[in-house]
Amino acid sequence: MINYLKNKLYPLLRWSERYTKTDMIYLTRGGFWSGLSFTISSLLGFGLTLVFANFLDKENYGVYKYIFSVYGLLGAVSFSSLDVLIVRAVSRGYDGILKKAFTYSLKWNVPYLFASLGVAIYYYLNINYPLAVAFCFIAILAPITTSYNVYSSFLNGKKDFRLISISNSVTSIVSAITTFFIIIYTQNPIIVVMGYFITHVITAAFYYSWTIKKYRPNDRFEEGSLSLGKHYSLMNVFTIVSQNIDKIIIFHFLGGASLAIYSFALAPVGQIQGLLKLFGPVYSPKILAQSKEDNKKNLPNKFWQIALIMIIPVVGYIIVAPYFYKIFFPQYIEAIIFSQFYALILLTYGKKFIGIPTVVHLPKKKLYTLSIINASIVVLPKLILLYFFGLAGAIAAEIISNILITTVSFYYLKTM
Repeated sequence: MINYLKNKLYPLLRWSERYTKTDMIYLTRGGFWSGLSFTISSLLGFGLTLVFANFLDKENYGVYKYIFSVYGLLGAVSFSSLDVLIVRAVSRGYDGILKKAFTYSLKWNVPYLFASLGVAIYYYLNINYPLAVAFCFIAILAPITTSYNVYSSFLNGKKDFRLISISNSVTSIVSAITTFFIIIYTQNPIIVVMGYFITHVITAAFYYSWTIKKYRPNDRFEEGSLSLGKHYSLMNVFTIVSQNIDKIIIFHFLGGASLAIYSFALAPVGQIQGLLKLFGPVYSPKILAQSKEDNKKNLPNKFWQIALIMIIPVVGYIIVAPYFYKIFFPQYIEAIIFSQFYALILLTYGKKFIGIPTVVHLPKKKLYTLSIINASIVVLPKLILLYFFGLAGAIAAEIISNILITTVSFYYLKTM
């Protein structure tokens, strides 16, 4: 039966390549494993969201989301931008980059350790001991987890989407089960955060070791091939700040309950974006393997193809959202209108593919300029519109900034 389906599907995919201008066999093969992983993590995530909605009040859920927002903001001083460099090196046979990347990441995440401890000390001095404990855990475990997770980029370079899918699924299952029991028995957001980081560092370490055992990487390594990671991480500072500043401002000025509503407004669309992101790791090696001229020629057309396709899920979500919230999240009915508006962001998803080759082909000076421009485009509308219009302004700022970033991405793709 399976062979029959393969024989029927293969010519159909080859036929579709005349219109998509894409290797559909490769995309389907990689997309299957990524899709399987996403399905598992989405089902678990949805189940956990139901648990959060029913067992944590809005204030406690707001505290939980605030901790992860600050954790995300602290990523501005972390060293976590090696993905493209690892994929590129592995695809050229330099397997020695795996162990080098681990030690390199661990070394350059020392600033993250001190920054997180600084936040913990701040909350300790302000007599907020729960948050102080949470950020102590983050300070110790987050850099180690980030370093072990380089295995995923190595597997991406090897195009081993099966093992990536399995590792992501196991991590999601272990984390979800741990989180579920902690919420049920404690309703304590601090312990939930601790459980999250403990499970993630254990699973990351396990699959890092598994990857070494399976591939037995050679010692080939290009000196200096990781040095660009420092620049990419520094460029990423502005992006990270822009992505997390809204949640921190909402928590401090509107309260934990407002942050909970905002988070639930973004969550369903975030799941759709997560599904779309599956094709990033699958297709990025293809984009990176093409010449600069081919990328400049082909990627704009792919963006508009994706934008047209995205009209379907956007309209569908706007129609379905009220029923979805009333059935599953009646505690967050006020989030419906925000979530419907936020769904428009899906129309600009194709900009992610446009940005892949610019990381490799643009000179460092232009990359720094691009990161500052993009961050400014995100932060300024959020600060202004959130101040005047509250949560509605924050959602509107997301839409406006994504349109502007897409325009800038087109410009830099054209001029690279």
